[in-house]
Amino acid sequence: MNGENEEQSLQLEYDGLKIEKTFKEESSADFPMIVYQIMSEKDNDAALRLVEELPEQLEFDSIGFHPSHGSEHWSGNDEQIVYTKTIEPGEKAFTVYGLKGFRQNELGKEEFLTEPEINLTDVDG
Repeated sequence: MNGENEEQSLQLEYDGLKIEKTFKEESSADFPMIVYQIMSEKDNDAALRLVEELPEQLEFDSIGFHPSHGSEHWSGNDEQIVYTKTIEPGEKAFTVYGLKGFRQNELGKEEFLTEPEINLTDVDG
């Protein structure tokens, strides 16, 4: 790596939500990160459940959830991680997880830039 920031994104739209999933590999960080930016264009609260399948070489203990950026909304096991949050109208949510012990030659960015399973349920006010 030549000290530059490496970044690739996936743009998704789902039932009034815009979701950007970015793989960031920064020279200043010890490990790559997956960043989610979620923006609601809905008129009501919605319960979001986002499921990420983990590559089989990766274990749950290899995932680190950022305590200042939504770690309380994540759970999971060695097969998948799950983000659950009620998103309010106009809300912009931001969450990050890091890949500890990641070796670029073992796993590629494309294994992390997959579309998550998205479930969205309107919440009655």
